[in-house]
Amino acid sequence: MPAAKKVKKNAENINTRLALVMKSGKYTLGTNQTLKNLRHDSAKLVIISNNCPTLVKSQIEYYSLLSGTTVHHYNGTNIDLGTACGRLYKVGVMSIIDPGDSDILRTMEGAEDAKAEETPAAPTPAEKPAEKKPEAAKPEKAGKKTEKAAKAPKKEKAAKPAEKAAKAPKKEKAPKKEKAAKPAEKKEKS
Repeated sequence: MPAAKKVKKNAENINTRLALVMKSGKYTLGTNQTLKNLRHDSAKLVIISNNCPTLVKSQIEYYSLLSGTTVHHYNGTNIDLGTACGRLYKVGVMSIIDPGDSDILRTMEGAEDAKAEETPAAPTPAEKPAEKKPEAAKPEKAGKKTEKAAKAPKKEKAAKPAEKAAKAPKKEKAPKKEKAAKPAEKKEKS
């Protein structure tokens, strides 16, 4: 139960901060405008909804990585994000250019730092034990196919069509018979 309350409280916290940004700050809604802001390095924070298409999401994450902008994955659909922004339509992606009176940038950066501290880092090669497990031989299934595969010699790969054409001798075409002579003969007979 405490985890559900914490998630709900975070969502309300983000929604109130977003409402304050809408009133006092500068923002853009939509994928194209967000990408444009990321290219011009004017976006300070990008918020992506849960059901944003993966191609768009990866493209925005890539541009934000290049520009050094923080990305927040909103815990809700594009309808929820649109409602949090005070709009009556769906908002899949939004960028915050100027937060205004809101402290959304500090809280999002703090949340990112807290997530980084919570997840344990992968052990370095020096920390990993040097022991290696010996590979156990896999038992083979008794059957005709495995025995034949083991006994059969490997076939060479087929040559490419260009190589085949180079190797094969060229055949000369037989000259075509004249068809014009036949109709003339028919006329003479009748």
